[in-house]
Amino acid sequence: MYLVFDLSGEGNPAYPSYYLHREFDLWSERHQIPYRTKYHKDKLRLILANDSEYHFFMLTWNPDPVIPRQWVEFTVVDPPKH
Repeated sequence: MYLVFDLSGEGNPAYPSYYLHREFDLWSERHQIPYRTKYHKDKLRLILANDSEYHFFMLTWNPDPVIPRQWVEFTVVDPPKH
């Protein structure tokens, strides 16, 4: 499982990426849960260790309200496990 933040259509994806990483860092420090990110085309993936951490993230992540809404919207991707 991972979360995908679509940075396409935002001009330079470095701007939303910077703010998203800042918000991820704050969340990670607050809850002591490590994360990693990965870029794929114009999409930023947020990767956590297990499914329960994703559920916790979705319940507790409260990004700064000045960040544009389209930057903080995400899609949950749950690829099949073979």
